[in-house]
Amino acid sequence: MFRKKTDDEPAPIDVAVREPVAVNPQPTLVGSDLAEYERVAQAIGWQPAALIEQKLRNFLAENGLCVYPYEKVESYLDSIFGPCTANYAHFTTWGWRPLRKCDMGWNHELFHAQRNGSTLESECYPGAVPFPVLLTVRKIAEAFPEVRFFVSDKPNRIDFPREDPFLGVGIPGIKLPLVVERWDEPSFRM
Repeated sequence: MFRKKTDDEPAPIDVAVREPVAVNPQPTLVGSDLAEYERVAQAIGWQPAALIEQKLRNFLAENGLCVYPYEKVESYLDSIFGPCTANYAHFTTWGWRPLRKCDMGWNHELFHAQRNGSTLESECYPGAVPFPVLLTVRKIAEAFPEVRFFVSDKPNRIDFPREDPFLGVGIPGIKLPLVVERWDEPSFRM
């Protein structure tokens, strides 16, 4: 039933998860199609989350900003911090901490709650943020005041060094953030 490993069998390969690479935002509605959709939506008093996401993706593309595929960010952070050990929030190894006070108090169901990637509402992100990332936040916040900003972080482990955070942009009604920035800790310069 069980077989013993022989010396000539190859050892299992430990595959490391690669750092995610930023890609173009790839909006599906652009130009006149987006404008017409938005015009009709406004005429009927409706602004769905998907429309805000499309407008944000267009904005990112127009401003030369890329996004990191969420699945790859999730796999990468799981590889750094470890997978969630159970389906309870206190067993998560990483999550999304609000960047600013106005980003707090958002629905805990925003990002898949009670596992890695959930929102960490105990405090705002306490680490330093590079100046170029702050400029990105300002640019997006001015154009989209309804969005919220989150930084990947460890839950309840303030004394540990921060690990290469990502910046996510949360859109009301969209479960996963658009990840738009990443920086190296602690090597970046303010």
